[in-house]
Amino acid sequence: MSAAAQTAADARKLTSPERELQLIAAIHLYLQDNDVNSAQNLLKEISLANLPASTRAEAGIASAEISARKGRHQAVLSILSNKRYGIGSHLLELPVSSQNRVGILRAEAFENLGDYLTAANERIFVGPMLPTAAHAANNDQIWADLAQYPPETLTKLAQETRSPDTAGWLSLISIYKQHQDDIDEQITALQNWTKRHPSHPASLSEPRALTQLKQLAARQPRQVALLLPRSGPWQAVAEAIERGFMTAYFQALKTRKNKTTATEIKIYDEASGDDFDAAYQQAVSDGADMIVGPLSKENVRRLYQRGDQLPVPTLTLNTSDLLLKAPNQLYQFGLSPEDDARSVALFAAAKGYQNAAILLQDSGEWGLRIQRAFTQQWEELGKTVLDTAQFKQVTEIESAVTTLLKPEGSLQRARQLAEATQETFISEPTPRTDLDFVFLITPGAQAQQVKPWFNFLHATQLPLLGGSYLYSGIDNREANQNLNGITFCDIPWVLGSPSPTRRIFSQNWPQANPRMTRLNALGVDAFRLATRLQVMSELPDTRLFGATGVIQLNANGQITRKLNWARFEGGQAIPLNDLPLSQHPAPPNAQLLSQAP
Repeated sequence: MSAAAQTAADARKLTSPERELQLIAAIHLYLQDNDVNSAQNLLKEISLANLPASTRAEAGIASAEISARKGRHQAVLSILSNKRYGIGSHLLELPVSSQNRVGILRAEAFENLGDYLTAANERIFVGPMLPTAAHAANNDQIWADLAQYPPETLTKLAQETRSPDTAGWLSLISIYKQHQDDIDEQITALQNWTKRHPSHPASLSEPRALTQLKQLAARQPRQVALLLPRSGPWQAVAEAIERGFMTAYFQALKTRKNKTTATEIKIYDEASGDDFDAAYQQAVSDGADMIVGPLSKENVRRLYQRGDQLPVPTLTLNTSDLLLKAPNQLYQFGLSPEDDARSVALFAAAKGYQNAAILLQDSGEWGLRIQRAFTQQWEELGKTVLDTAQFKQVTEIESAVTTLLKPEGSLQRARQLAEATQETFISEPTPRTDLDFVFLITPGAQAQQVKPWFNFLHATQLPLLGGSYLYSGIDNREANQNLNGITFCDIPWVLGSPSPTRRIFSQNWPQANPRMTRLNALGVDAFRLATRLQVMSELPDTRLFGATGVIQLNANGQITRKLNWARFEGGQAIPLNDLPLSQHPAPPNAQLLSQAP
């Protein structure tokens, strides 16, 4: 018999309120064993009648823990504020450990619901009461929560808050994000912050991101070779990337006080075939200790032929489709549509969604790649794709959406009811109710004609999620009106407030093609990664808050990106962090989840 089961058996021999306290202890033991169902069944044995207020509150905390494990984050908040358990009224009567757990449960619920600022405030409040051993992890999570916001928002919030600790966190992370083009200047700015705030929690228990940054400073490359094609079909793409790369470089150079220690950049024509091999070798011979490029998939494949290890760390600007183990020191970075697909799956899972449907424009390999990546990630999370509908031509959209929503089922049920009761019913078709959301795999021009059909078939409340392909990046409110209500992911360079680097780019290249803007951002982050890559390979938790997303390096040498989220409202792409929670995609069965059990 497990410890949890034995504790429960012993509890049943006791009288109230000792019986309930022992049952609560058994619930927590079941949760430690990840046996959520047994914990939930045991909770049903607890009667709240005539219990002391503190015991009733402890039962509420146990109930909230169970809801958290089940992904019912809105229910967690409801339970913790519900008068039935009286947690808020009697919080100070509970042990400090229970008070701390209430704060952390609230923070985790807000994090999963996307309200990172409130989550951070909860953690900042509870932080001083936590055991010393828990300070580091809590500080790391405060950092992760507030890092969701652009520097301008952080600075504004810091000026508005009345809490010195909160203001300190906000200004610290704002400084960190404003100086990402140059590590040395970044460290100097952060050291100055520490001198001004010696007793702040982040000074007393330094977040891991700051510790990692100091290690990066000593390992920066002194010469970086940039390999890009100077002619041919990839030339326009290469120029867009180079503009972003060099903008980030000159921005770093401009702010650096000691310019003699700045990284040197040498640019080479990538070419192809044997000429690429020669260009790569020339960069190595010239003393490059980091190579950025190549851009073409063909040349990325050629790097696999150079043996088990490349001579210097190499950051490619495209990804390989080879199913072979990559050579050591080969790192792959690109704007893969699979990144969007995986981001949608993770976002939907965090919302508590279980059942997905896919609406796919049959456009060949591009759409299939996104579909495969989403389905793989979604099923790895233990979720289900219930249905998929495809269309090729715009004229087929109505049929595809109708196939997906199956509104004829509601009409058939109405007919059956009329026959059974001999009554006459006036019924409108309603969409199926077993879907939590629909994943749209269709470019924005076609998506503008998709959403009206969901509205026409009374599916206005069904969340529609998609990737960056839904948005051209051009603020065209009239054209984007039909996208209203769709939630999608994209890069911070497109969705965030313009960073200093973004503003400088716009000044230097006012006529830049807006449809190449994501490639400009790729170039910016390629430069930033070049100065950080070696340490990132040794410290996998290291993150870069880049122009293309929150960047990490995985165990396979691939750069992964966590994207930003926005929702179309009034024809504009509004970042979710700028919208009230009421306008975020709703959790499944939102009305039920808002009721505490």
